[in-house]
Amino acid sequence: MTLNGMRKDGTHAISTTGWSLEYILAYGSRFRAIERVDASSPRADIERAVKRYEEEGIPMVIEGWHKRKEWPQELFSLDFFQKNSPSGVLSIRSACRRL
Repeated sequence: MTLNGMRKDGTHAISTTGWSLEYILAYGSRFRAIERVDASSPRADIERAVKRYEEEGIPMVIEGWHKRKEWPQELFSLDFFQKNSPSGVLSIRSACRRL
């Protein structure tokens, strides 16, 4: 991992600058490359990919679902999460700022 220096509070800022897939795969045996399937691919292609991944037990990523017209945007809005959270309160965390 690449460290970008010290913060005011004495902790290090961790960065992925300079990382590559090859670097991550070499970092540990538990990492492996996962094929991505584009959500705009023909439905039959997606179904074949899902079936293959289910049979082999290997994770897969279907990317771009949010770009499809049938994507239920309202289910992934802050309003929906707030209305449907047990407490009605959303806790938001910034991974970059570690909040």
